[in-house]
Amino acid sequence: MGAKGRNRTADTSIFSAVLYRLSYLGLDVFMLASSLQSQR
Repeated sequence: MGAKGRNRTADTSIFSAVLYRLSYLGLDVFMLASSLQSQR
C-alpha cells in the first residue's frame, strides 16, 4: 500500500511536469502563429 502511494505521487509529478511542458509548447506555437498572421 505504501509503495503504491509513492508510485502514485511520482506519476502525478511526472504527469504535471509533462503537462506543463505541453502547455508551454502550445503557448509558444500560438504566439508564433499569431505573429506570423500579423506579418501578413
